[in-house]
Amino acid sequence: MVEIVPKTAFIFFVARGSVYGVETQLSLAFDSGFIEEIDLKTLVLKIETTRKLLNGFINYYQKLIK
Repeated sequence: MVEIVPKTAFIFFVARGSVYGVETQLSLAFDSGFIEEIDLKTLVLKIETTRKLLNGFINYYQKLIK
């Protein structure tokens, strides 16, 4: 179990970085006219929820590592 915790925390850090990447791509898609503003807003809300969940998981696993 002890070995799994740092690896899991690392995976959550990578996932959070990917969430930021998706958010950037959505902004570019909107700026390029590929998606509408309502779609962008809907997806950004989902991204924010996902980011909050990942931050919670990261905080939890970081406490386990200490």
